Amino acid sequence: MKKLFALFLSLSVCPAILPSPASGDAMLPGTMVRLYGSPVMMERVFEPERDRLRESLGVGLFLAGIGEGNGLESLIDGECEAAMLSSPLEDALTDLARFGRRDIPRDLAEHVVASERVWVMVNPSNPVPSLTPGQLEGIYRGRITNWREVGGPDLRIIPVQPPSGSAARKALVRELLGGDASALRGMETAGPRDMANYVRFLDGAVGAMPLPSLPPNYMKFRIVETVDIRYGMYLVTRGVPPAEVGRILEFLTVGGRRVSSR
Repeated sequence: MKKLFALFLSLSVCPAILPSPASGDAMLPGTMVRLYGSPVMMERVFEPERDRLRESLGVGLFLAGIGEGNGLESLIDGECEAAMLSSPLEDALTDLARFGRRDIPRDLAEHVVASERVWVMVNPSNPVPSLTPGQLEGIYRGRITNWREVGGPDLRIIPVQPPSGSAARKALVRELLGGDASALRGMETAGPRDMANYVRFLDGAVGAMPLPSLPPNYMKFRIVETVDIRYGMYLVTRGVPPAEVGRILEFLTVGGRRVSSR
């Protein structure tokens, strides 16, 4: 029921995920592929590529950003051709089992499509040019609490977390904290605008997120050099990908693809 409600809600509030031909059903592609799961992957990879996939391959996409767990359940139950994940399959399956799913098949196959960088940002007034991996870990563990400890001004550090459950947060925990989410310290945020507001208005703030598509007045922060933190974006299939999913994978991964490579 939870999965069906999530799908209904996604289709209700996100009409853009449906094909929208210019003049009736005649403009719809002959083949439709259903991809359910990560909203991040839907927005960052497949929505921008929808027109090119239709024009180049004659394949249409039916997308539903209903969450990784619901996407995997839909795949397992035969309701979509592939699930979209923005965390490794192993992590997503652990979450699925924790929420009670027991009949997990052995033939789930993970296919890398893209990667997204998590950038570390500070208030524009902060002169610190870079942070080592150890310094960044110390900040997010709450062990380093003043910018003077890393060569900056005598100013309290205010770590700002990516949103709970987000791919950026999972990557930060995995790459910096050895997977220990309970060690993460800092202010919680609801999304990119929330993160950008904290960093641009609080002199001591430091945040971590993919570079968002926000209005220019929100983009008033400074990127600092540090360890390259990334999360992958994956399609998951049952065994060998169906023919049309295989064509999509080949189209997207020729030469490798990085959503955020700056």
